Amino acid sequence: MYRSEVGRLLVVDGDRRLRGIVTRSDLLKVHARLDAVIRDEVIHQVLRRTLWIPLGDVQVAVDDGVVTLTGRTARKTTVVAARLSEAVPGVTDVVDQLTFDVDDTVAAAPARQAAERDPLLGWWIGRLPAWSAGSGPADRIGDHEQQIVTRSAALQ
Repeated sequence: MYRSEVGRLLVVDGDRRLRGIVTRSDLLKVHARLDAVIRDEVIHQVLRRTLWIPLGDVQVAVDDGVVTLTGRTARKTTVVAARLSEAVPGVTDVVDQLTFDVDDTVAAAPARQAAERDPLLGWWIGRLPAWSAGSGPADRIGDHEQQIVTRSAALQ
């Protein structure tokens, strides 16, 4: 039900007559845990032990298995990782109200090396290697390919 985002199931008898409706929360009541126990496990197992978040930086509230996380962390990846609370038994949903100081999910574009090879096209990207001017593998490529390589080098 979770993977298919189904919230309710129809219950029918042998004659395919509707007998009732079962919700996801109805099924989870079998595994119901006290909100205080869930909160304690989220704080100590997820936030403190796994993510190393200092006490007080993130506040946790649990109501009928729904975990609400509020507070501020240093990095965005910690905010994303706080969603690990979903794995705690008894948690039915996580409401993420966390903020962060630094967005460390955006990587800086790596600088291209002088003679980087594009594995998909087989062309040299960036400056051509020294051997391409005289003899070597670059002499064996056709005129069209040489123009592409030259244009690519000029763009750099």
